[in-house]
Amino acid sequence: MIEAWSVGPLVLERYEFEPGQIVPLPPHAHEAIQVCLNSGSGGQYRYRGGTHSFAPESLTIINSGEAHAPGYKGEFAQPTSFRMLYLPPTQLQTLAHDLMPQPVQEPFFVELIQGLSPAARLLRLAHDSLQFAPSNLSTETYLLLFQAALLYYHVGDRVRPRRWTDDHPALRQVRDFIHDQYHVPITLAELADVACLSPYHFVRLFTRRYGVAPHQYLNQVRIDRAKPLLLAGHRVGDVAKQVGYFDNSHFTRHFHRIVGLSPGQYRR
Repeated sequence: MIEAWSVGPLVLERYEFEPGQIVPLPPHAHEAIQVCLNSGSGGQYRYRGGTHSFAPESLTIINSGEAHAPGYKGEFAQPTSFRMLYLPPTQLQTLAHDLMPQPVQEPFFVELIQGLSPAARLLRLAHDSLQFAPSNLSTETYLLLFQAALLYYHVGDRVRPRRWTDDHPALRQVRDFIHDQYHVPITLAELADVACLSPYHFVRLFTRRYGVAPHQYLNQVRIDRAKPLLLAGHRVGDVAKQVGYFDNSHFTRHFHRIVGLSPGQYRR
């Protein structure tokens, strides 16, 4: 099974293989930086003149323009998945200029196999978020934090990002914006514009100030607004649309996670 999504300039793919299935590919290169998080059987890459084996749950990163090919031997021993992200180098360079006190130059990544890191978890969260909505505030946030984690943990000669205070007066203005516009789609760029901050700095400061990421705060506001509508007898599907969810399953998932009951159970 293969699924693919585009989120702005980023392309994400998910490959699912049954045991025993192998898909040989010739050496090739991408203009984008290729990031892969695998689970199941692990795998191999032929890269930079050698064959490199990686364990399950490893994060692998191939720089822009560098030839590579899968180097599998034998078969997948168990169901195996590959969560891919293709990241334009200019995208990462722009974020690096925003975060780092000194320039970060290409090639960004010295090592192919990165192992476990916060970046791996964020890539998994971004992929999981895409299963429920092709592009939304949570997906955008996870992808932005993922890119920042790449810079912080994995670039060669990495440096610590600049420190920023979380006492920023624009955050209350953003909070008010969410309370006013919760019923329509809200993007990360919109919220960052309201705060007059870069998207990364906005997410970081907002999370420090309110204890949750912007998309989590938005979901809480939507659920809070949904409760009185449900108690007033409105249909679940109508409530979902009124508070900003595009379908019942999306609404039900968030409602149950926050409240501990389904919307139908809550209204009884």
